Amino acid sequence: MTTEHSTHYVPAILTNKIKTDDISFSDYLVTVSCPKCGHVHQVSYSGWSSLKCQGCKVYLTRTPYRLKTARGRVMALMMDHQWHSAIEICQPDIGGSEGLRRLREIKGTQMGGSVLTVEKRRISSERKTYEYRLIAVAATGGAQ
Repeated sequence: MTTEHSTHYVPAILTNKIKTDDISFSDYLVTVSCPKCGHVHQVSYSGWSSLKCQGCKVYLTRTPYRLKTARGRVMALMMDHQWHSAIEICQPDIGGSEGLRRLREIKGTQMGGSVLTVEKRRISSERKTYEYRLIAVAATGGAQ
């Protein structure tokens, strides 16, 4: 069984992509905002996959998913690392009827030096009702 760690990964908000002529950066700079505390960072657009927010100390990750796809919407829902019911995951505006399949597809995704995995727990003894949560496990095999 894996254990959750205290490090939280949060998808960053990227805005203000601007072209730069400075050769010490890539072609573009981007403003990275923390959705939790609003702290703003400016970084090279192509030069990062995650960074630690100087405001609230969560790790901001580059969004590895597209909200136009069911898989991307399920990933966005699960990135808070909280428990979510199958009913919530399978909502038409999230994963639809294939929501749990999309959740299984996320398992094993690499993100910021970690591998994402899914935990499952039974929430009803009468019915086979489960909740799921996404956790990040160190790529070396141990929990972070």
